[in-house]
Amino acid sequence: MKTITFISYDKYPQTTKKSHIFKKRFSSLADVAKFLKSSNKIYLNNPMNELSKDELRILSKKIRSLY
Repeated sequence: MKTITFISYDKYPQTTKKSHIFKKRFSSLADVAKFLKSSNKIYLNNPMNELSKDELRILSKKIRSLY
């Protein structure tokens, strides 16, 4: 299990905070890829500090395979 920090950008309404940060636990990189694909407003907050270069490479391939 790995905890990954995400950031979500909200564009509406303009008077509230435009983004918020949250953490979520995943058991595999495939689950992370499915979660990122589910919304177009959710991004990895600081991927270089949380994932290794190999994990980032594998995650990007998994996300590309879902499209």
